[in-house]
Amino acid sequence: MSVTKELVVPAAHEGLHCRVAVRLVAELERFDAVVSFSCGAQVADGRSIVDLLALGCGPGCRLVVRAEGPEAAMAVAAVEQVLTDDGDG
Repeated sequence: MSVTKELVVPAAHEGLHCRVAVRLVAELERFDAVVSFSCGAQVADGRSIVDLLALGCGPGCRLVVRAEGPEAAMAVAAVEQVLTDDGDG
């Protein structure tokens, strides 16, 4: 299964910074899916904190999430939850 979803990094957040990247990588480890992120022309591996930080995705940026595998839909839903979580974003 393959799932692609475009998300907007909430303007109220500081963007895709280190704390968020760590949470994303930790969440994605739970799923049987290969996840990648793109912001403009840059692409990041969802298993790499460094790749995610290198995207330079700030508040309001459009972030495309692509997941492949049996749990792709659940992985994308988890990404969306992390990005919209008011407690740590």
